[in-house]
Amino acid sequence: LCIDTPYKETILHECRMIFRRNQRPLLNVSLEAPKKYNYLMIQFQAHYKFKKFLPFLIDIKAEGCDLMRDRKNDPTHRWMYGVLKDLMSSLVHPCPFGVCFS
Repeated sequence: LCIDTPYKETILHECRMIFRRNQRPLLNVSLEAPKKYNYLMIQFQAHYKFKKFLPFLIDIKAEGCDLMRDRKNDPTHRWMYGVLKDLMSSLVHPCPFGVCFS
C-alpha cells in the first residue's frame, strides 16, 4: 500500500490500512499538496488473500474531474465517488473549484 509511488509534488505523511474483524478495513492516508489541481487520476484495485495476495476483478482507474462530472454512466465510478464522498466530503468538489488535499 503506497509503496514505490512517485510523489513529485506532494508529501506523503502516512499511508496505512487498519483491519477490523468482521468489518470493512479502513484506509488512512495523510497527503500534503501545496497547490490545487484540476486533473487528478484516481486508481483503485481490490486484492484477495488465499495463500498470497492476488488481484481481484475490481480494477478502477478514473480521472477525478470526469468522475465527479459524469458519475452516472459506470456503476464502478459511482461506487468510487460514493466512497470518496463518504470519507472526504469536505474535499470532494466539482472540477472548476479544483481539488486540494492538505
